Amino acid sequence: MVYYDELTPGDAFAPDNKRKFWTIYVAFEEFGPHMLAQEEVWLPIAILRTNLATNTIVGGMPNATRLLLGSICGRAIMLKVVNEGELVSVGEIINLADLDAHKCVSGWKGASGLRPCTKCRNCMRKGHKSCTATSWQIDITCKNFARFDLATDEDIYETLDMLQLAYDNGQQVDVLEKAHGLNRDPYSMYMDMALRPYLKPVSGIKYDPMHTMYQNGVFSYGISLFLHALRKVGKRRFSDIDAYFAADWECPEFAKFQFASVREMWTTKREAAMNRKKDKLIKANASEQLAVYPILRRVAADIAEVNEAMVLHCECFASLCDLADALQDAKFQRFKDRKQMHDKLMFLAVRYLTLSSRLYGESHTKPKAHILFHIIKDFLKDGYML
Repeated sequence: MVYYDELTPGDAFAPDNKRKFWTIYVAFEEFGPHMLAQEEVWLPIAILRTNLATNTIVGGMPNATRLLLGSICGRAIMLKVVNEGELVSVGEIINLADLDAHKCVSGWKGASGLRPCTKCRNCMRKGHKSCTATSWQIDITCKNFARFDLATDEDIYETLDMLQLAYDNGQQVDVLEKAHGLNRDPYSMYMDMALRPYLKPVSGIKYDPMHTMYQNGVFSYGISLFLHALRKVGKRRFSDIDAYFAADWECPEFAKFQFASVREMWTTKREAAMNRKKDKLIKANASEQLAVYPILRRVAADIAEVNEAMVLHCECFASLCDLADALQDAKFQRFKDRKQMHDKLMFLAVRYLTLSSRLYGESHTKPKAHILFHIIKDFLKDGYML
């Protein structure tokens, strides 16, 4: 398993941050879900500054990752564990990343393309005219997974070969690339014939649940929408509910370190920063959002009892918290039956996204909401969530 992540030290909003860099980690699926949930087992094998990948390396990040994977695929590696060595052979590669990272390393069109999801045959960009309630094509905001026509690995390779053939015959491939949501990038890992036995561009692609939910993701938007409703409809600012965050809460032993950041997060400076941002998203990392939402859920429950105008907003936020709870249960294997856990996740995702769309409109439904359904589907197949 190969995990790709781009990190931004310093000012994340600087126009030209030369310190931004890519990190690439590997782990082995045979470690099992409990070990894979621990960051210590993910071994860093490469670090590359983004400006070098973009401006210096021929072919950019797609070529860098292609060459890296070519150096390990099919080779035996000595893995040292507790002073003992074990020879392992790298077979199939599973690429794990968030939506943007997959786009960068794979040469996809991404969420802005006509066909934004390579895991679906029929997913079109938001608002596309071909999408109706009964059409085969679905809008990326569709919440009925039964309508998703899932692509296969063969579909992607067939499309890439078609694009290459068109290019070799002197045709303009721009329109074809746009129609299929893929780029004919000669440096892409998927265009390397020697790597194809090790790479599956659909079944071998996994999305990072943490980024999908908490890094400008489903939960980030949900919590921000609730906080803005709290200020505009509920007439309450951060300072008005500060007592909740200053209270002496009890929490499980494993969460005490994470919970310590709550008081640092809930400040007027954080509120001001959120209101200054163009997208009005709260500026908080995944750990901070996970730590703060149980308290905000209590806030929502109390406000719903005294402010009728906030009832639907509180109900929507509570459904988001239910989804976050279930995703954590899936990640840490707190379930007995995989199918039942999958069905619960799917139900909670549909419920929250439906409530959110009705309350705030489809404009707030982002591509990562679509990706969440694929993460849940992969959980049913694999039995774990990273």
